Amino acid sequence: MGSIRNYLLTRELSDYFEKKSTAFITSNAKVLPKDHLNLDAFEIVHLPTFDYRSIAKGTSAAGVSESGGALKQFFRRLKNSLPFSLLLGLGGPLFLISGIWKGFFYLRKNRDAVIVSLSEPFIDHIIASVLKNIFPKTTWIADIQNLALEPDTDRVLLKGFQHWRYKRILKKAAVISTVSEGLVPHLKRYNQSVEIVELGISAMYESTKALNNTKFTISYCGSIYPEQKFDVLFDVFNDILSEGIIAMDELQFQYAGTNQNMWIKQLMEHGFESTSKDLGSINYSDSRTVQAESNLNLLLTWNTPNFKTIIPGKYYDYLSTSRPILMIINGENDPAWEQRFAQLKPGFMCYNSKAEGLKEYLLEQINHWRLSTDNSLKLNKSLLDQHLIKYQAEKLKKYLS
Repeated sequence: MGSIRNYLLTRELSDYFEKKSTAFITSNAKVLPKDHLNLDAFEIVHLPTFDYRSIAKGTSAAGVSESGGALKQFFRRLKNSLPFSLLLGLGGPLFLISGIWKGFFYLRKNRDAVIVSLSEPFIDHIIASVLKNIFPKTTWIADIQNLALEPDTDRVLLKGFQHWRYKRILKKAAVISTVSEGLVPHLKRYNQSVEIVELGISAMYESTKALNNTKFTISYCGSIYPEQKFDVLFDVFNDILSEGIIAMDELQFQYAGTNQNMWIKQLMEHGFESTSKDLGSINYSDSRTVQAESNLNLLLTWNTPNFKTIIPGKYYDYLSTSRPILMIINGENDPAWEQRFAQLKPGFMCYNSKAEGLKEYLLEQINHWRLSTDNSLKLNKSLLDQHLIKYQAEKLKKYLS
């Protein structure tokens, strides 16, 4: 989802300039899965890259894993930690050197250019920081979607040192843009100028209002992380199944992504493996079609006491299809998420530890499926428009002049 965010945001920002924008991208783009994005709006400069994705030819699951001994966990933390991430992480030293080199010559010819560094990987921001030091009058916007230095997790080595390095790198950015309000207080540790620019909706998807699925279909598209749990959904479905309201062979849990093992493991733990349909890795366009043709789209997230309200990109994709969202948070109460659902009414949200109201909601949706009636969302247009990426990108316009 990160690459889609980068594309949509930079495409909107490029509209503010007369000259065609230049995008510096990894040479791995030639082997990574394609999303068939139209790049005609950009001049493309490939930065030579040799990292673990170069070796895996884009087939790896982006480092998402729930297993591994102490040595593997140590190397994962090492990969996330500066300066080791420059060698072991995404990008690698060749990408770093070529980014600074080519960026230098570009900025020397285009003194009024604006740098927009996009994560992940964090190495993009290091390149931008070096170029900002060389060209101090250049405006730099650092866009950060994820934070390796989460307060309640241990994903890096020497966290205090990492915080110090992040501040040294990011302090000269004109602004840090980020996708979620939950990231703001943590990013202000590095730079006081932080702007929420949501992942946003690129365009609404035109879908059929009434579905004719032979099975009641719940879909999830994208990466799965060990912290994402939806045990409560299986518990409620077991209750519904025991009452004979729906049969197991009438249910379908559909997954599109690269973490099939983690998906099927959760289904097997609750005896629902027979309901699984694996779509494999599909492109962005096909994933939106899957979402538009599902009775429910499953949104899974988690939080910790000091790290809440992180908004996945698929939330906006789900909104764009106007299909109900079933969101399950593994963690503590999150008032900000509750407020979002109360205002926009995009579906139903609950916590993995609480089933209150979930059974009634599922029965309502099952009834829509049985009768083939319209279950599409009736969203307030003015509230929905605020989530359009075009509207979100306007928040950065003041930094471009």
